[in-house]
Amino acid sequence: MKKSKIRLISILGGIIPVVGLITTSCAQIKDNKRVLNQQQFNNYNYHAREAIDQNANNTYLKLKDIIQKHPGSLTIFSEIDHRQNAIQAGLEGNAIPKFNKVIIFGNGGTGTNLMVKSPGLGLELPLRIQVFEDGGKTWVSTNATVGTLTNHGQNDEALANRFVDVVQKIIDQIAKPLNNPENSTPVANDKYERKPAEVTIQENGTAENTASQTFEKFKKQILANAKIEPKDEKTPNFGRNLKEGAGIFAVIDHRQNAIDGKFKDQSTKFNNFNKVLIFGNAKVGTNLINAQPNIGLELPLRLHVYVQNNKVFVNTNAIESVLTKYGPQTEQRKSLANTLINAVKKNFFDKI
Repeated sequence: MKKSKIRLISILGGIIPVVGLITTSCAQIKDNKRVLNQQQFNNYNYHAREAIDQNANNTYLKLKDIIQKHPGSLTIFSEIDHRQNAIQAGLEGNAIPKFNKVIIFGNGGTGTNLMVKSPGLGLELPLRIQVFEDGGKTWVSTNATVGTLTNHGQNDEALANRFVDVVQKIIDQIAKPLNNPENSTPVANDKYERKPAEVTIQENGTAENTASQTFEKFKKQILANAKIEPKDEKTPNFGRNLKEGAGIFAVIDHRQNAIDGKFKDQSTKFNNFNKVLIFGNAKVGTNLINAQPNIGLELPLRLHVYVQNNKVFVNTNAIESVLTKYGPQTEQRKSLANTLINAVKKNFFDKI
């Protein structure tokens, strides 16, 4: 059996928690301490499932081993340790007291199929699985739902289902079956995404150059906010300010991943700029995670720059419906979410 490679895209050794995707009214599963939710996306259920092995670290290591040995040649693009990032950020006390990790993985060749006609879906890829502790139990969660994979103009449910099936078979090896899957509540699909912003292409400019320039401008802004000097680019962990717990934690280049995955005819089917910046600030993200631990599945924040039909678009998961996705919609959570939303708007979208 062929082992997959572990490839950390760009600058990171881990990722800082920042923010998530999608609000809903949801039916809820109660444990002895906290409320965990079940949600439905496009009539396909999303659930946090209880782990078979209640040792969270053992569950995570088994998950990682399954992905590495998967016959589908899966690549691990990054691993996010929300608790460790809070510690590295110097937050006082036991900022995130419980295990909370996310693994980002996929196949650059097959994943490209989802984005050929719908490059905006790159905001949601690669796929993610989260292992976290809450309410005295260990849980497993994923963003691999048909609802998520049929957002952003991608409307091939059969193709989305194939991806969901692969991920669910992985999770089946580490999590218990659902007890009451029928208790989910349907939610309107239009709450899951925001309309991308179009970037003006200057006279004599090209879409590709404009996209590249926009992406680099965003990178510089993130580094400046994190007080990181560009001259340090060749140093280990460049892009991350561990003391401040802020910065760039990964760059996902979907076009390059298609090439690396030897996607057939990628030169004609998927040859446009398509990159995602994963960035954040642990000092802000930690508050969101403590309010609802499974929001860690959607953290850190993402900025997506891509070309479609010779136009340049920018999108983000920094919207209220994303940042208050799980659990009760408290005013505190909405306030935390809107602080981040306004910062992203001011630093990026107001400047394009």
